[in-house]
Amino acid sequence: MTATFLDQFRAVLAARGVLAAHVAGPEDRAFIRALVTADVEDTLRHAPAAVRAVMVALHVDGRRAQHARRYPRAQELVVTRGGEPVGTLLADWTHPTTLALLDMAVLPARRGQGTGGEILAAACAAAGDAGRGVRMAVFYDSPARWLLYRAGFRPVAEVGMDVVYGWGG
Repeated sequence: MTATFLDQFRAVLAARGVLAAHVAGPEDRAFIRALVTADVEDTLRHAPAAVRAVMVALHVDGRRAQHARRYPRAQELVVTRGGEPVGTLLADWTHPTTLALLDMAVLPARRGQGTGGEILAAACAAAGDAGRGVRMAVFYDSPARWLLYRAGFRPVAEVGMDVVYGWGG
């Protein structure tokens, strides 16, 4: 992802006046781990603690390592509201016609308040301004699929247990 997407994404967020974003650095690792842990535990709240622990490790370490291998130029952004981190966005801008949203998470306490929709809308606006579509794969029964539908995404492919959704382009 070039600075172009980061600049466009930040500009869209600034124009909307609510959220901001910065490239995740070492100082953000604890927040990101806590966010992913909270996300997995919320999603799997009825599963045994051992299952949740394995899923956290798989998501934080395994899935992120997989993304790093497939998308070495992807950047992780920390999204803030009033200076406080509220979510993350992992995106790759290197494809000439498509923004790949690899992962997006919002603190469970911020869900249902429009934060995820704001982040997604800003990413789509930045991509659309550059004439690009957006793709995001989510687990087949992820609650995120409803957020994607509301934002105008539609299923375009199935890969294993994930459904790939597309917008624009």
